[in-house]
Amino acid sequence: MSLFKKLHIVLSLLLVATGLVIVVTDLIFITRYGVNFNDAAFFLGNGEFVDWPTAERPLYAYFPLAAYGLAAWLLAIVLFSLSPEIKPSSARVLRGTE
Repeated sequence: MSLFKKLHIVLSLLLVATGLVIVVTDLIFITRYGVNFNDAAFFLGNGEFVDWPTAERPLYAYFPLAAYGLAAWLLAIVLFSLSPEIKPSSARVLRGTE
């Protein structure tokens, strides 16, 4: 296996693991605090959270954190499926009647 193929697989697995960590982190915050991670500006030590001030929510906070995990999974799928070393076979083609 070539170095490029190994790097390709490692990068795909890293994206899958990153997406998994993001989704699990968001689920932990939802079960612990009752709100999404991006729905609060920050979390206090006593289990309370501080909401975003009016009209000051950053652009990344308009999307749930799990959406970023799903985006990482989608990027991993696209990256893994577009491997440059996987080439179609130019050998004999069977059409089902042979």
